[in-house]
Amino acid sequence: MTYPFLQRQDDGVFVKLNKELYPQPLIELAIKEEPEEIQCFKSHKDYYLVKLKDVTSEGCLAFLNYLIYLKRK
Repeated sequence: MTYPFLQRQDDGVFVKLNKELYPQPLIELAIKEEPEEIQCFKSHKDYYLVKLKDVTSEGCLAFLNYLIYLKRK
């Protein structure tokens, strides 16, 4: 199954996050709190790309849930 929030690039698989829904400070907070889980973070057009250590569908969904948790916190 292909997920619309995943994007393949030459340097790996990235979680694609809309900049309006997930502001940069939120992603930076996640990087600060879980530095071992996030390998790379970059901006591209109207979204951010985050490369995770665990690129399984479960790992990506867990990361998205974690961002929702941080946003509500």
